[in-house]
Amino acid sequence: MSKAKAKIKTHNHNMSDAYIASTVEGIFDYVESNFSKADIHVHTTYSDSASSVEEVLEFIEQKTDLMVIAITDHDTISGAYKAQQIARKNKYRFEVVIGEEVSTLDGHILGLFLTKQIQPGLSAHETIDQIHKQKGLAIAAHPFYQSRLKDFEEPVADGVGATVLINEKHGFDALEVTNGTPVFGKANVKAKYFNRMLLLKPEVGGSDAHIFYAIGKGYTLFEGKTSQDLRKAIIGRQTQALKARWYPLGLLKYAYAFLPHALRMAFFTMLLGPHPKKRELINFPSRMKIHRELSTQKKHEHSVVRNQ
Repeated sequence: MSKAKAKIKTHNHNMSDAYIASTVEGIFDYVESNFSKADIHVHTTYSDSASSVEEVLEFIEQKTDLMVIAITDHDTISGAYKAQQIARKNKYRFEVVIGEEVSTLDGHILGLFLTKQIQPGLSAHETIDQIHKQKGLAIAAHPFYQSRLKDFEEPVADGVGATVLINEKHGFDALEVTNGTPVFGKANVKAKYFNRMLLLKPEVGGSDAHIFYAIGKGYTLFEGKTSQDLRKAIIGRQTQALKARWYPLGLLKYAYAFLPHALRMAFFTMLLGPHPKKRELINFPSRMKIHRELSTQKKHEHSVVRNQ
């Protein structure tokens, strides 16, 4: 190859690298300017969290870049209502959505954009209907995580499972496929796989924070800045469920905060026996195979977009 051709090739290669770099930078700038983060699953001391409403709001304002949060205490909206009033009074930069994590006969369901408390103890179908009557959104919380431990003082995590997801496919407005709880990794993978292979519902993420420094560990990316933008994005299937990294110190704090609850659940479970395990309708592949299939699906989608 002549020196001239080599020089042209090097120049073209440098131009290509510069173009790619500028394009990637432009995409990040666009996302940063036009997209926001929402944590749609946060608890306070009004249910089983160690953090007060005031602590939760102050942490979000000072330590996160969240623009929307939903307070979703178990079977009450009192904490969410108080949080919304304080956020408005103090003119925080983020908005608070009134929500509730409802304990149904079939598992936990998040109700967002509520005006009244949803009665616990109903079936999933009845609960979804009650949420929709308030023009709220019904979301399956951690649908494939079920704790078999028992606790008579506080609720334990209980996803609705595959059967309810299929039966109420047209009722659920979205699935929580990313839950920020450290031990929910396998359940998150199952939820994403099940949804993308069968249900094709909007996907959202939340931290399920029971201590304030867990807030934002799971979140929903959406276009816009406000709670109504989030609502529109969920309905329009324009959301992405993402997670933030847990660091060792944070995990130690989480374990320390959860230890009394864990010991109490272990005691009741040994005394009375575990909750019965929900039967799966399908046999899930290994996590590695699921990751591989989801990765292949994503590459295929990108290929289709490029060829359009």
